[in-house]
Amino acid sequence: MKVIFLDIDGVMNSGPYVWGGPVARGHGLHGDEAWADLIDPAAVAILNQLCEATNAVVVLSSSWREPFARRKAAFRGVMASRGFRGIIFDHTPLGQECEGHTGQRGFEVALWLRRNPDVHDFVILDDSDGFDGLRDRLVRTNPAEGLTYAEAERAAAILRNEAP
Repeated sequence: MKVIFLDIDGVMNSGPYVWGGPVARGHGLHGDEAWADLIDPAAVAILNQLCEATNAVVVLSSSWREPFARRKAAFRGVMASRGFRGIIFDHTPLGQECEGHTGQRGFEVALWLRRNPDVHDFVILDDSDGFDGLRDRLVRTNPAEGLTYAEAERAAAILRNEAP
């Protein structure tokens, strides 16, 4: 199985998208609609292409996994409402599952991988850098831009073991 560990803020949206859209409009939405409004459909289109080109599934590694941990179907619905056509497979561990390493995404990803030995390739899409030991699998986005085609191409190369 190929996996894309996905952050949301700074990857599936950008500062200009959020501040120029949902925040500027005062949101006005509630519940899952408010969450969906924060996801940029342009970034979703890029993610769709990446998933389709590599046959990868998504594992949510974002802080967004917390409000959706017990409502995975709701998060799938949020992403689908923004045009996502891929598979949201799971999310990385939370809280006590993290053995005292809560908030350390690199540890959370490594723990998820230990628990899922059927993964043969993975990439991490994130705008932060807390991935010691996994940096060769990290495609770091610029939070001012969100996910770009160039970053998706680098992620695809990693998933295909073509990265330098």
